[in-house]
Amino acid sequence: MSGTERTLTFSDNLTPAVGPGTYTITVGHVLPDGFPLDGEPLPAAISQEFQVTGLRLHLGDGEVHGAYPVPGSNSPVHQLLPHIALERRVLPWETRLAWTADAQVNKRRPWMALLLFTKDEIVDDPEAAGLTTHGPAGDLLVTATGLTLPAFSPELTDEEKAQDVHTIRISKDVFGKVAPTPAEIELLTHVRGPLPGTDEDQRRAAEYAFVTANRVPSPDGGAYVAHLVSLEGHTDHFASPEKLTSDIRLLSLYSWTFTCQAEGHAGFSDLREGLIKPGQPTQNGQRTDNSRKLLLRMRQPATAETDDYTKDVQYRLDNGYVPLAHDSGTAGDFAWYRGPLVPYEATQENQDGYGAVDVSYAVARTLGRCLVLADQAMSAVLASYLDAAQTTFAGVCSVIAPLLDADTVAAGEHEPLRDGLSTLLNRAGDSWRDALDRVLAGEPVHRHAATLSREAPAPLAAPGGGGADGPADPIAVLRAADLGSAATAPPMTALMNVLMTTDELLGPVATATLGTTPPEPGGGPPAAESAQDSLRVDPTIAAWLDRLRRLEQVPFDHLVPNAAMLPPESLRFFRVDPAWIDALLDGAFQAARRSTIDEKPLAALRETYFGRPFAAPVSGVLIRSQLISAYPKTQVMVSKAQADGSADAPGTVIRHDRLAPDVLLCLFDGLPRDVVLHEPMQGLHVGVEKRGEQPDDDWVGLRTLVKVESEHLAAGQALPDTWAKVPYRQEEGPGAYVLDIDAGADGLAARIWSALDSRYRPPDASALSPAHLALQMVQSPEKATLSIFTAP
Repeated sequence: MSGTERTLTFSDNLTPAVGPGTYTITVGHVLPDGFPLDGEPLPAAISQEFQVTGLRLHLGDGEVHGAYPVPGSNSPVHQLLPHIALERRVLPWETRLAWTADAQVNKRRPWMALLLFTKDEIVDDPEAAGLTTHGPAGDLLVTATGLTLPAFSPELTDEEKAQDVHTIRISKDVFGKVAPTPAEIELLTHVRGPLPGTDEDQRRAAEYAFVTANRVPSPDGGAYVAHLVSLEGHTDHFASPEKLTSDIRLLSLYSWTFTCQAEGHAGFSDLREGLIKPGQPTQNGQRTDNSRKLLLRMRQPATAETDDYTKDVQYRLDNGYVPLAHDSGTAGDFAWYRGPLVPYEATQENQDGYGAVDVSYAVARTLGRCLVLADQAMSAVLASYLDAAQTTFAGVCSVIAPLLDADTVAAGEHEPLRDGLSTLLNRAGDSWRDALDRVLAGEPVHRHAATLSREAPAPLAAPGGGGADGPADPIAVLRAADLGSAATAPPMTALMNVLMTTDELLGPVATATLGTTPPEPGGGPPAAESAQDSLRVDPTIAAWLDRLRRLEQVPFDHLVPNAAMLPPESLRFFRVDPAWIDALLDGAFQAARRSTIDEKPLAALRETYFGRPFAAPVSGVLIRSQLISAYPKTQVMVSKAQADGSADAPGTVIRHDRLAPDVLLCLFDGLPRDVVLHEPMQGLHVGVEKRGEQPDDDWVGLRTLVKVESEHLAAGQALPDTWAKVPYRQEEGPGAYVLDIDAGADGLAARIWSALDSRYRPPDASALSPAHLALQMVQSPEKATLSIFTAP
């Protein structure tokens, strides 16, 4: 599936232009010779001193992107080098240490290393349980006696000495066996990310610094703990561990534990293979499509019955329904329910004639109402929206009611009121209509009371002392609008109901309450079409409804009503039923309806909301597996090509959420032909390969470091039958299975370089670099591609 292939680039390092220290910037003026100054002196130069610092005793919050093997996991990882991925790609090199080397070497050597320990190798943590000694840095790293401590330069400040730190104590013998050499420390740290592209920000966001251990777990298994340690003050000890005369104390910046077992299935590849195996096509004379075994639905019970009732039950179960207890007053009664996630394109089902009702959409509407009522913020915003609409209607009625026939208003009959309203608006002058437009746009009536009373058309009956031949009394106009009056409220409500059905007035009212700018005086009421184009929904309402349409607020038992639909270690595909989501939104809008007068504002709100662009979910996948708990950042990608042969979709994963530690839900914008599960980037591991039965028979399969046109090889492509044997310092006892990476001509780096033909090496390089080593040892990317197959 070429549309979802990922390409990585490996870089040796990413060193800052300057290291920690105190620097001075001086700004002065330089003028060309002969520039006239008219005797004025040049302005004096200005200097500013500043300090560059890096991390020292702690990693910042969120610095670690991920670690491998997965913390707390129990899996067969005896051929893999543990590593840690850091969010900031410059982090391992931002603090420069005084290695016994030239300035360029010091610049590219990191200030941290990853060490791997097993039982009885850490003095204070003999069980490799991840225990550390913690306390003030001044006590543990400066004044402790009987230990080899870091020689900080510059010395720790009083503030740094008071900081709480985590440390480990290693015996000099164990340290000498596990500590990487300075050259190995450099080779074991690199930067990994996507190839440079047009979107530089996106590329940089996906780049991470990787620090790799120099040791693989024993094939016999056991408990292990990995510590990312600071090298500051210890450069001499790592360069010459044999000179230690006592135990050494190391500052642990980050640590995690895991268990290596000789046999197991907790690796990414094994777990994802178990998930997709039931849906793989079988070859039994002809290719058989098994993809339907991965649909979200209950299994059919075994039965030999073929009557109509059994067929109906089978049909229901095939289409994602589950039987639920239903209290109808009849003992043993049940109802059918199907959530929004369905195995096939949903159709509206008729009652089956067997007495079992379908409550699917009724449940959705009820849930929508409950979710609105349970959310105080959303309820308040909706109430405010409806209050604004009612206030606007009341303001309009306060102007119009005194100008209509009092008996007609009191009777509250629809047609006479509508006829009277039409007559009134036709008789109104421009100034009065302009003022009314401002009220329609939500402005208070009292701001326009003078104009509305002075320019008002002659009332059909003169309330409050006014007459047909004279202007209405402004006091009477305002007093008649008092909805708190028992005598006024019923006729005003009747008039408001008429206004709600009058499109000429409803458009501006909806415009005002949905948040657009009121029209300028004299502009007249906006046309319904132009008003609708400019409407916008309150962001709180829009965001809440968007989340609802992505099912973010829907309880899991409404999505998967029976646990048998998603058993342990399973992957299930589904379509999204748009009618179920419509019913869910119906319930949400119905919850806001307080009276018939709310219907029109809610209808306007709904119409405006659905006029917004929104990527509605069409299909998706649910995964319940150790893969999700062990690899919480597993990525899911989809093809643009569609399974049904329709036009390509954008190929977007609309929602990617862990609903539980071992449950992942993804929603897609189409019905993709291919879905790919990718191992998370921090889990893309490096390691060795077993080629024989002996414990030390480990090798590295080699790749070309350059593009070779004559052999049609891209950089990084595996070379056939080209290997380098992995040398270990020792295979038993403390420090077993530590790689000899840079032990002269017999080290792994030299072996790899020698095994590569000159055609496959960069012409300007003379030895293996950190990026080269990572590329040679990286394992093939773990991914699973699931393609929907349709049998001919």
